[in-house]
Amino acid sequence: MITLELVPDLAQQDLPCRIEPLDPEPGSSFSQCQRIIRSQDGAWLAEARQSHSPDWSVQFFQGKSDFCAIISNKRLRVLLLPGARFESPDTQVVMAPSSAPAHVPATDTTHLPLPNPKPQDSVQTVTCQAMILGAGIASRFEPFSGDTTGYSKPSVPLVGQDSVIATIAKHLQAHGMTDILINTYYRPDQLKAQLA
Repeated sequence: MITLELVPDLAQQDLPCRIEPLDPEPGSSFSQCQRIIRSQDGAWLAEARQSHSPDWSVQFFQGKSDFCAIISNKRLRVLLLPGARFESPDTQVVMAPSSAPAHVPATDTTHLPLPNPKPQDSVQTVTCQAMILGAGIASRFEPFSGDTTGYSKPSVPLVGQDSVIATIAKHLQAHGMTDILINTYYRPDQLKAQLA
């Protein structure tokens, strides 16, 4: 398994960049490796290694405020932000947190073991929000719902006795959404009464 590590530095944005080739690790399936180094006064401020294998491609780039990475194969594309981690059978990508101290030279971490994650001391509850657009007049629902002139679009009954809005809300709730907002325009009082 090859490890790719990125050490970002937020204080330096527009620095000269040089690219130098690296030899792949013995026994790895990577055909190319290269190191991208941004430097100022000869000190390494950020380092990224980009490698390609027959199955996976790992590319590092610098966005508006930080380095990011894209890991992709024929079926999957993953965007990693600082502090994230990605593993596959032959690839492991570790993104260093963006809170790394500024002006500290990057070190060669090729042969260092990966840090063990610390167990969580407590359970953290995360509130997920979703917004449903409920502003339509439902004129295009006529073939399915009969006379819809008295309905706003989210009030149209489609699935059994459930309306469009109730069906969408149940689906979001089943996927962990705990706070659902509804953006209304046409007949908001009717929709509010229906959901009360």
